[in-house]
Amino acid sequence: VLAWFLCALFYFYQYAIRSAPGIMQHELTAAWGSSHLGLMIASYYIVYALMALVVGVLLDRYGAHAIFPSFIVITAVGCLIFA
Repeated sequence: VLAWFLCALFYFYQYAIRSAPGIMQHELTAAWGSSHLGLMIASYYIVYALMALVVGVLLDRYGAHAIFPSFIVITAVGCLIFA
C-alpha cells in the first residue's frame, strides 16, 4: 500500500510540474517577455514528449519497479535546478 501511495503521489507531483508553465504564463511573460516564454514552453514540451518515448521503452524493458526510484530522483534534481 505504501509503494502504491508513493507512486500515486509522484504521479500527482509530475502532473503539477507538467501543468505549471501554463498556469504561470502571465507571470513568466511579465518577467521574461513573450519571446522567451514561447521558446521556453515549446522546448519544455518537446523534451517532455521525447522523454516519454524513452521512459516508455525503459518501462517495457525493465519494469516500473526497477526504474521508478531513479526517475523520482531525476525529477527532484530537475526541480531543484529550476527552483
